Amino acid sequence: MASKFSSSALLSGYWITAGIGCLMVLSTAIYAVVVELIRKQSSFPSAGYAPIADSHYASLRIVLLIIAVAMFLLLLFLGKSLLAGQRTGKLLTGRSVAFIMTFIIAAIFTYAICEAIALFGLVLFLMNGRRADFYLFFVLSLLCYASFYPRLSQWRKRAGELGILN
Repeated sequence: MASKFSSSALLSGYWITAGIGCLMVLSTAIYAVVVELIRKQSSFPSAGYAPIADSHYASLRIVLLIIAVAMFLLLLFLGKSLLAGQRTGKLLTGRSVAFIMTFIIAAIFTYAICEAIALFGLVLFLMNGRRADFYLFFVLSLLCYASFYPRLSQWRKRAGELGILN
């Protein structure tokens, strides 16, 4: 049986995770600032730094959109179950710290996937200089963050279900 821990330990773990999440969202927002700063440089070529043929670019954009949607679906399938604690009970081996660590790891994994989606747009912008493509992936990334940002209520609910919260 897992040992019990206090609500303050759960709260501390959650706030650490939320802080990391805020920093990850901020770093994603910095990409938009970088895009605008690069675009305003007089030395930035209107076709981007590594222009490719429009047909190849369109194919690349579609492939990256498919990958971004697949990542979103992966989070929908895996992320929700991890953040809701579906598999957490199996990971607990007498240590309640494993519960909190599982949620922290799942949240950071989620943040990384959300940020990767924004990076796709940044790469497309740098290649062909099209801001609209960057902002498409940027908005998808923010939607991903908003959809899968961990909720303290989920953590408390699962801890209560496992009977490890005092």
